[in-house]
Amino acid sequence: MGLEVVLPTGEVVRTGSKCIKDVVGYNLTELFVGSEGALDVITKAVIKVVPKPEARRTMTATFSTLEKAAEAVKAVYATGVRPAMLEFLDRISVEAIVKSTSFEATPEEGALLLMEVDGAEAALDSDVLKIQKACEGYDCITFRKAETETDREELWKARRALSFALTEISNQWENDDISVPIARIPQMIRKLDEITERHNIIIANFGHYGDGNIHIGMTIGKGGRPFPMVAKDEVIKAVVEIEGRIAAEHDIGCVKAHNLHWNIDAPTLAMMRSFKKLLAPKDILNPGKVMPREV
Repeated sequence: MGLEVVLPTGEVVRTGSKCIKDVVGYNLTELFVGSEGALDVITKAVIKVVPKPEARRTMTATFSTLEKAAEAVKAVYATGVRPAMLEFLDRISVEAIVKSTSFEATPEEGALLLMEVDGAEAALDSDVLKIQKACEGYDCITFRKAETETDREELWKARRALSFALTEISNQWENDDISVPIARIPQMIRKLDEITERHNIIIANFGHYGDGNIHIGMTIGKGGRPFPMVAKDEVIKAVVEIEGRIAAEHDIGCVKAHNLHWNIDAPTLAMMRSFKKLLAPKDILNPGKVMPREV
């Protein structure tokens, strides 16, 4: 809700407040939070703490394809229920956790949704039933509810084990982190399938369906040929084509700085450069991060 930051010049700047609603001046809080440390050092932060929910319910639903899972998500949202968490895993990801954990799935289960609702105890059973009916309307293969806290932890344990589980397929992955409009996730998955076939590679898709964030892992498996880096560029181009963003939660850093212009037009980039010259004229904090360096 607010910050105290020190600029590279040594000036101390305070933004925001403890008020829930505050439109006094420009929203500098977002600017500094999103700068990846290239504009400031944060020394204090005003945080709004969210109360722990009274209760929660965790469930999984499996489908033959990720596209059917995507249709089920639309149906879930149409019920008015908004899951607190909504994760998805594709076939490659499901197979990986089956091999590496106690999680069980049959070969026809090619996509998995991991969902959680929270709130008042009295309302949750109704929410779960609505979600179950929505999923069953799109050829849901299995629908499982965590009956105990131990069951819940086992489900999340399998999800958290995914990155390690993927090393069973390959120990060399080209990873990406993208964001697309939620309604276009199926379209993005189809584009990724096309890239998979075109370059004869393996792509694992998983992430946070509820906010359109897809984590992409690309590899050639345990073969000997080099990974075709052009495939990585094609993924980014496909994201831009459907009005997505080339970074969701893992930031731009140095790796994607040269791709920034794919999402941001020239006048906006020029404005961002002017902000940086004003606040960090010598580029001494995290140099080269976010903004590509001018040659």
